Amino acid sequence: MADHLWLIGSPETVAAKLRRLYGDVGGFGALLMLVYDHWQDQEGWDKSTHLLAEKVMPMVADLTGEAA
Repeated sequence: MADHLWLIGSPETVAAKLRRLYGDVGGFGALLMLVYDHWQDQEGWDKSTHLLAEKVMPMVADLTGEAA
């Protein structure tokens, strides 16, 4: 499963992938964001972080850590 844990795409795509992962693993309590390719591109890192916080997280705010 670890080979398929990249959540890449538009905010809508990433939210859908998070929902699918949440269902597949039975829920989770935290999301850890790791970035390997923006270490020299602060603007890209800032954009990714902003999109996750402002667009993706509101779309999955109903997920609580217990599978529905």
